[in-house]
Amino acid sequence: SHGGEGYYVVALNGAVIFQGAEFESIETAVFEVIEPTCDQAEVDVTIFFDDDPDETSWSIARVSAFGDDVVMATFDAMEREVKMRAEHTESLCLEEGLYRFTIHDKARDGLCCGHGHGQDGNYTVMSHGSVLAHGGDFVGSNKTSTFNVTDPNCNRVNVNVVFDDYPELTSWDIRRFSTLGHEIVEMEYDAGNGEIEHTESICLGEGQYKFTIYDDDGYGMCCESGEKAGHYNVTLNGVVIGEGGEFGSNEAIAFNITGPPPRQSLG
Repeated sequence: SHGGEGYYVVALNGAVIFQGAEFESIETAVFEVIEPTCDQAEVDVTIFFDDDPDETSWSIARVSAFGDDVVMATFDAMEREVKMRAEHTESLCLEEGLYRFTIHDKARDGLCCGHGHGQDGNYTVMSHGSVLAHGGDFVGSNKTSTFNVTDPNCNRVNVNVVFDDYPELTSWDIRRFSTLGHEIVEMEYDAGNGEIEHTESICLGEGQYKFTIYDDDGYGMCCESGEKAGHYNVTLNGVVIGEGGEFGSNEAIAFNITGPPPRQSLG
């Protein structure tokens, strides 16, 4: 042997998993690649391409409250050299929020249907078994669908309160009953002077809960003669579980959560 010594390094995601230099004719290393888990929401975009896949591309963008969409993923069939009539799925890991899926067709005739030649195509966007967007037949350069992404294991409780003339007297909380019988505060809110309406949202797991709304003066939120009436509304996974406004010093609603929320197709 002559000259400088050589060596090799095998790295996975920046971490060295094997290295060496001294061996005879061959050296082998065995390693395992484990697909990372998505701790948010998995969204799959599947395209069945027509006879002209090079015309097709798509994007998913998060809708911003400030009006500027944030592009989260793009796909261009021409760049990826997709074959005609092929099927392709891209999987994304997205946090909760409002998203916009846009599919583009350069020929302005969509993926489907009745154009006199070839095979029809279609697209489907899904998350945890629920269809978020589906189609194929569109005219023009693109078609857009808007959908919400939610945690499939999140039981969403929303509390909406429209205040009377004395919001500073109103407060509420949600408590969970422990296995030992103790009440554990999961959410609480004290309204301030001048508030008109307020909404709170919380994600809860399985258990027994109680929502309680309080009025410091003991007259509830509704209704003295000539005064503005207030009211509250509580929903669990979009279903109303309690509402009202006429009560004394407080009013309580007990509810149980026994498992994950039902799957809903947003279309």
